[in-house]
Amino acid sequence: MRNQEHYSVKTLAISQVATNKSQLKKIIVTGFLSLSLVLFVFINMAHAADENPYAKNYKEQNTYKLKSLNANPDTKLFVSNHKDDDNITMLEDGYDMIGSSGFSATEASPDLALQHAKSIKADTVLIYKKYESAKTASSQLQLVKEAAKKGKDIDPNDLVEEPTVHYFYASYWAKLPMPLLGVHIIK
Repeated sequence: MRNQEHYSVKTLAISQVATNKSQLKKIIVTGFLSLSLVLFVFINMAHAADENPYAKNYKEQNTYKLKSLNANPDTKLFVSNHKDDDNITMLEDGYDMIGSSGFSATEASPDLALQHAKSIKADTVLIYKKYESAKTASSQLQLVKEAAKKGKDIDPNDLVEEPTVHYFYASYWAKLPMPLLGVHIIK
């Protein structure tokens, strides 16, 4: 009888070990999947943060690879609303445009434009931000009124408020050397 009890205890112990191993495997697999998901999200966030929209949408003005005369320029950033007037002023002050960036987004930090300006060795960067579009409460009300007049149903997705979109434009400038006989000579 004692052997039979001993055998039952061993069987119980073995089944508990098997159950514990099975639970341990589930915990390890779940932990691994969770860690993989966290790493995936983190890598995607880091990649998205690395994408500078000013650098991504940059277009050079010419093929002369114009840049600041200083090896490490002290790049200045200005925000304005008068693009045409600013272009004339910059040219009159002895600057030439290196290139520009333009894109639509809900938000873009001016620091990103400054960062890109430093990477291309610009002396000055001018930033412009212009309202582009958004679904506002008044546009949604107008949609409801038009649907009521026509007797149509409204798609609930049309009533979802969208974030405001702006058009961002940045121009990058380099100070030219003093003109020789009224002519700028660029390498």
